[in-house]
Amino acid sequence: MIRKRTRSLWASLLAGTLVLTLALPGGRPVLAAEAGAQAAAAGSIVDERQVQIGPGAVYTWKDMKLDRGLEKLHMVEFDPSNPALVLEPGMTDGKVYGMQPVSKMAADIDRAGNRVIAGINGDFYDMSSGVPLGYFMGSGKILTSPPNDWYAFGIKEDGTTMYGPSPKLARTLEIGGQKTELTSINRTRGNNDLVLYTNDFYGSTMTNDLGDEVVLDVVKGEVKSGETLELKVADVHKDKGSTPLAPGQVILSASGSQRAVLAGLKAGDTASVTFGLEPAWSGVTMAIGGSALLVKDGAAQPNSDPAAHPRTAIGTKADGSVVMLEIDGRQPGFSEGVTLAELGQIMAEIGVVNAINLDGGGSSTFIARMPGETSRTLLNSPSDGGERKTANGLLLVNKAAEGPVDKLVVQPQLARVLAGSTAAFKAAGVDANLHPAAMDGTPEWNVNPAIGTIDGSGVFTAGSTPGQADIAVTSGGASGAGKVEVVDTLTELKFGDQLRSFPPGQSETLKVTALRDGQVVQADNRLLTWRVEGPIGSIDAAGVFTAAEGNELSGKIVVSYKGVEA
Repeated sequence: MIRKRTRSLWASLLAGTLVLTLALPGGRPVLAAEAGAQAAAAGSIVDERQVQIGPGAVYTWKDMKLDRGLEKLHMVEFDPSNPALVLEPGMTDGKVYGMQPVSKMAADIDRAGNRVIAGINGDFYDMSSGVPLGYFMGSGKILTSPPNDWYAFGIKEDGTTMYGPSPKLARTLEIGGQKTELTSINRTRGNNDLVLYTNDFYGSTMTNDLGDEVVLDVVKGEVKSGETLELKVADVHKDKGSTPLAPGQVILSASGSQRAVLAGLKAGDTASVTFGLEPAWSGVTMAIGGSALLVKDGAAQPNSDPAAHPRTAIGTKADGSVVMLEIDGRQPGFSEGVTLAELGQIMAEIGVVNAINLDGGGSSTFIARMPGETSRTLLNSPSDGGERKTANGLLLVNKAAEGPVDKLVVQPQLARVLAGSTAAFKAAGVDANLHPAAMDGTPEWNVNPAIGTIDGSGVFTAGSTPGQADIAVTSGGASGAGKVEVVDTLTELKFGDQLRSFPPGQSETLKVTALRDGQVVQADNRLLTWRVEGPIGSIDAAGVFTAAEGNELSGKIVVSYKGVEA
């Protein structure tokens, strides 16, 4: 039921629940017989979808119910030992400093041979600079040095993963036989610091003039564990900051008493910096920081944070597969969010044995490229109302070669449809490695006539008998299939808004969410019964409401189906 007023000025609330629900990607469904049987330690599963998005990579969406309310979960699970799959760091225009949406980070590195198929936001960060709080590595390069506190996730070239406190990193500067430990790498310089800045940081050091900076040419080596940078002084800037950073150079920046370390250096002098991670982390090629361990050796860890928020996490199962997970929150009635303890419990329930918490709240982001699509889609519902700019991210890349069409994929891969209603399916071609590929010919559709009919454009019309069937499609020798479930029972109807205002005389087709035991059902308006209570206007059989002429009129719009009413 919607309570309505007609006014001369337009005012409305966004009907976000309906739009977001119908936009969810299809996949392996939870069908009627399973809906009540699946339960997690932290709640029950209302609905679920699962679809392969790359070789050894599966995307899952779950609608869960905890005591607090509904929770929307997105995750991708992949085999890190698969040579086609690589986890790469998301950065801002390729730099540490700054912030940008995860979708832009993905677009920046997406190219043939390096297709980003999924991504999540990463570490917590300084919101004034975008510099992440924890350890950050990519392709073996140290992008930011590890702090003394915090936690980290790391992955080695063979797919082995690491979780725990931030690793210890020796970063030893040697000048004229004198050795000094650097304060940090690519971090904001404090009042008494010695910082190494690389070209990965930004266009300049972004420091003030209360220090000295030495520009050094890299003669040999990289900023990687186990390597030594051999350097030659190119220039010295006394009492000057924000020195430009250029490829092939690094900058040593000193403040306070650390200025003495660089005193006396002049053009042509030599220096070196040696890097060494603690042995357990040797061989890690990509790493990112997080605030807490969620799961350790299979046990969910106690965490004292009592508040429910959107959350993002990464974890590893006993078989070595990696899970990148996001749960929406701060959206009552849609997704409430979870505590850290609940997040750990949920991850342990799905088989994760080690995991850390990443940045959450408005930063929580989940993107993926669905089968047959050429670009990625923001799949979660950020609590800010849109995708937030963040410091870094984790991007899953499919490096397999792109080839000709191998099979067809159907979207949605499941449609749950009310008897007599319609649902539109579409087909797309993919190659053997799940990259999009051009179809040959025109798709031909087929479905069991006992469940309904489907026309040449992929529009399915449900019959009157409830049941399940495959939606088959062929084109040029390639084939694929989706699923349809026809239902004839609803348990709830929900309007996106309980209060709406319309200008006099305006017409609008109303939208209502139809549910069967919490699962969304596509229902044509014409199959529902509509009525108006009060002198606010009229509504036709298709749910088109026309506001009456006049101001400050109030009343109700009611929709029903077989005794279920909203």
